[in-house]
Amino acid sequence: KLYQHSETDFSEDLIASIMALPRESLIQDLEVIVLDAIKRVDWFQDNYTTYNESEQVFQTHAIYFLAALEASESLPVIFDLLRQGEDFLMYWFGDELESIFKISLYWLGSNNLSELKDFVLEPDLYWAARLSVVLAVAQIAHHQPEREEEVIDWFKDVFQYHLDYPDKKGIIDTHFIAWSVSQFAKLEVSEEIPLIQKLWDKKWIPEHILGDFEIIRADMVRPKSKQNHHKSPIPRNINEFYSKAYLDRQVKRPITLEDKELFENMKHDLEHNSVIKQFASILGTEQSFAESPSLYETDDRSQNEQKYLPNTNSSLRSGRKIGRNEPCPCGSGKKYKKCCLNK
Repeated sequence: KLYQHSETDFSEDLIASIMALPRESLIQDLEVIVLDAIKRVDWFQDNYTTYNESEQVFQTHAIYFLAALEASESLPVIFDLLRQGEDFLMYWFGDELESIFKISLYWLGSNNLSELKDFVLEPDLYWAARLSVVLAVAQIAHHQPEREEEVIDWFKDVFQYHLDYPDKKGIIDTHFIAWSVSQFAKLEVSEEIPLIQKLWDKKWIPEHILGDFEIIRADMVRPKSKQNHHKSPIPRNINEFYSKAYLDRQVKRPITLEDKELFENMKHDLEHNSVIKQFASILGTEQSFAESPSLYETDDRSQNEQKYLPNTNSSLRSGRKIGRNEPCPCGSGKKYKKCCLNK
């Protein structure tokens, strides 16, 4: 069944029948299915010239069920999957890499922080795979506030390791460090500004990602109570993994005066700068941007897709390829894979 159904046509009855299987053997079978994505990736690439969601999301199904079972004993299998590199992960997960593993690793790794730390400190891993772990750990602090100090210590250990081994091959990755600092800054960590200053001084936090250090400092001293929108909703049961009902619990980011001023300036540029207007027209974003009420009132999925898309798909490569999870360019509002991908 996991090789025959997409996420959207996986019925509650089918979910219930799988969850009713004996736990131990079910977990073993699910692990085999996850590993099949590694063992047969070349076969799938050779035999599927077009994407078939019903037959190619088996590994995602298996990950969801392992997470719902809180099968922490399966973490090594999930880590093996994440070790396969950028091309592999983009082939199977595309721009859903973050959302799939953030929610899954939250349930699989909440009580295994040391194993999660060991993984993100392995050399030569794809930075977005490492970041998926960081995102899950950050959510532990947001959803289990009694563990906030434990999570803060976890982040401090990860950052200190980078400072202690600056010349270790395959460890220093500025994308990973910068986005990890972004997650760290959302906790109550104003006293850790000197630690982040050291990372900044090493030029490991690119300004084009997080802004200058004063912006980072401001995030670190902002009360956590003012940042509830950073608490990502987490599925409460296996059915929510599929229905996505948990996304309705996302807290919207409050719009500040600075946000409004920035948005108005951008709209002004779009209206009066001929170069920007022409570029927006080429991208097909001019009309939607001009009519958008806010850049910030958006759910967790769209924020993160916008944030990481330039770094996790082929949009910046020559001859831009449309990601299968991107909005379809035909304007239907559907994802490309559910609309014109196979036409």
